[in-house]
Amino acid sequence: MKSITMMIGRMCFAAVLGGLILSAAATAQETNELGLTEEQALAYNAALDEAQQAASQRKFREATEAYRRALEIYADDFLTYFNMGISFQSLRQEDSAQVYFNHAIEKNPHFGPARIALANSHLKMDQVQDAETVFVALRDQLADSIEYVLAAEQGLYNVAIKYTNLAVAELNNRDYDTAEQYSNRAIELAGDVFRPYYIAAMVQERKNKDEDARRLWDSALARANSDEEKALALNGIGRMEISTAKAAVRANNDAAARRARIQAVEHLRESTDLDPNRSSSWINLGNTLFDLGRYDEALDALTRAEELERRDFRIPSKIADTYIQLGDCAAAAEAAASRAIALQRTNANAHAVRAEALECLGRKREAITEYETAARDPRWRQRATYQAKKLREELGISN
Repeated sequence: MKSITMMIGRMCFAAVLGGLILSAAATAQETNELGLTEEQALAYNAALDEAQQAASQRKFREATEAYRRALEIYADDFLTYFNMGISFQSLRQEDSAQVYFNHAIEKNPHFGPARIALANSHLKMDQVQDAETVFVALRDQLADSIEYVLAAEQGLYNVAIKYTNLAVAELNNRDYDTAEQYSNRAIELAGDVFRPYYIAAMVQERKNKDEDARRLWDSALARANSDEEKALALNGIGRMEISTAKAAVRANNDAAARRARIQAVEHLRESTDLDPNRSSSWINLGNTLFDLGRYDEALDALTRAEELERRDFRIPSKIADTYIQLGDCAAAAEAAASRAIALQRTNANAHAVRAEALECLGRKREAITEYETAARDPRWRQRATYQAKKLREELGISN
């Protein structure tokens, strides 16, 4: 064992990390130290030579058979177990590979390449917690090797990426508690990286934990390395301020709502400056400016949003409403409302706004039809029914 371990020490670390088959042939002196007879030594080295030749020709099934014969002669060679694992990986048999990597580690706990290969195999199989355990053991048990410590840290970063991806999947599945667990673990492993905080903030938003979400958005912004990441974080912060404004409105605190909206506008403008092609930032900005009564600015933002996102019926509906608020209730408002209805025919708000525009244009019979359509939605029933009744009376149309 000692002589073969010395052989490993002379090998290239980069080759080990690359998952290459490592030479395990022993000299006559070394086979004597292993307690092998001359006949066993010849058979042992012949099996290893055959295995390595097969592996070099990418005949990995033949390689595993040859390594197996070698292990029948001498069962304590950690390097042969490692090479067997690499061969099984090349055959895409990760379960078998893991068995042999574990054997290599049992035979030589200080053989870092086996731990790295085992951890990466766990990652490949989405066995994320197992991968984390192995990388932590690599870092802790081989702490005197800077190369292995760095490999472990890189591995744990990759584990954090996996946890983040799992959090995204659970977020999409609406399992917010599990998503929170995964995102928190990713943050623990990669605390200097933007994406885990970004996903964690999204999770807290979905759970309606606005204070936690705001804290995480701030943390994400502090770790953002690109304009795109900064824009994402600023958009998130803006959404939290919009949420604060809504809470203030419910509490009848108009002054607090206005302050929160002004802060939201500042962050959302910065977001659109950094990433002018993100439609969600323009939508949030336009809606907030509308709520502040800054209709000209709102129209500009919403128009830009519609240019970027043609499929969202809410944008042209809000544009139509903005034209109405600006006192321009003619063709532009009617056209915007019509675009919204074309995208979603059951959009009661768009039907109501189009009715108002048609009424302003003097097309009152068409307006009645639009009000009646809007009245099918309980939220618009009272107002739209009243408006339709009023127009019928003006035109002398009976119910």
